[in-house]
Amino acid sequence: MILSIICLTILMLTVCSVTAVVGQSAAEEINYDEGKVPAYTLPDPLVTQNGKKVTDARMWKARRRLGILHLFETQVYGKTPAKAAAMRFHVNEIEPKA
Repeated sequence: MILSIICLTILMLTVCSVTAVVGQSAAEEINYDEGKVPAYTLPDPLVTQNGKKVTDARMWKARRRLGILHLFETQVYGKTPAKAAAMRFHVNEIEPKA
């Protein structure tokens, strides 16, 4: 179980790191050549953002997992918008052949 969590975390960190490097500026040219990719080091999934080592599953769930989810929120997916206030819809016409 812990091994699968670690593997998934490494995969997520890879996506975050690559996204951070590639998505720095919309004006930058898209790179299709792996030889042009700058060097980067993936963060250790068992070390918190403040440098403290993860020692057990409880610490993983309480601290490190949240840090990784924050990276995904800021670097990959973004925040989910708040629920829209009382949206209403009205059908103006129905086209049966559409």
